[in-house]
Amino acid sequence: MAPKVAVKFSDVKYKKIYLEEIWFLAESIIRRVKQLDEVANTPENGFLIFSMPEITDLILGILSSSANIKKLTNPGRQAKGESAGAFQFRVDRCDFIKNSFPEIDFSGIMDTKLRNTLEHFDEYLDDFMTTVAKGDFPHAYPMTAFNVGLSDRDVFTPHIYPIRMYESKTKTFYNFDNIVSIESIYEVALAIDRKLKDEKLKSIQQKRLLNPNAPTKSMEDSGCAGGLIIPRTLLCDN
Repeated sequence: MAPKVAVKFSDVKYKKIYLEEIWFLAESIIRRVKQLDEVANTPENGFLIFSMPEITDLILGILSSSANIKKLTNPGRQAKGESAGAFQFRVDRCDFIKNSFPEIDFSGIMDTKLRNTLEHFDEYLDDFMTTVAKGDFPHAYPMTAFNVGLSDRDVFTPHIYPIRMYESKTKTFYNFDNIVSIESIYEVALAIDRKLKDEKLKSIQQKRLLNPNAPTKSMEDSGCAGGLIIPRTLLCDN
C-alpha cells in the first residue's frame, strides 16, 4: 500500500481558483443587495411595511454567501479528526486569500452570528416559542415581526420584537437577539469586486498591448466574475 503523501498549499499550482470563488460570492452578495433595495425601498416621506417573502429569501442568500466567504478566509480551529496536514492546508489557503486583499477589512464578514442565523434558526425559534409558552416573553413587546421588512423600525414605539425582520433604512437584519449589518457585508463584497475587477482589466490591457489584433470586448463585459474553462496545464504538471 502506497504511503499517503501530505499535500501542502504551496503545491497547488492554480491558486487563482480560490480568488475566482471569492469573486463569485462577492458578486452574488452585490446582486442580491441591489435586488433587496428594489424590493424594500426606503421612501422619502413616511414609512413602509414589506411583507414580501422575497425579502427574507434575498437576505438568507446574502448571509449564505457571506458565511462561505468567512469559511474561505478564516480557518477557525482544527476540527476533530482533521489531520494536522489538512488543517495547515486550510490555514495556508486562508492566508493566501486574505493576503490577496491586504487593503480590505473582512470584519464585516467575520461575525459568527451570520452562520448561527442560518444554521440554527430552528433552535432559536424553539427557544422563543418555549419562552412564550412559559409566559416569560417580556410585556415590553406588544408585537413581533416574522419575515417582515420595515423602512424604519423606529416608527413603532416600543419596537417590534424581531423574530426575523429587515430595516431598509439602515440595511440591518434582525433575527431574535442577533443584529447583522447587511451594509457592512455589502461594503466588503464591493471592495472584493473592485480589487479583482481592476486586476482583471489591467491583465486585459496588457494582453491587448502584446496583441492589438486580438478580439476585444467592452471593458465592462470583461471585468467581472464569470465561469471558466481551465486547461489541465494550468492545474497540474502531469
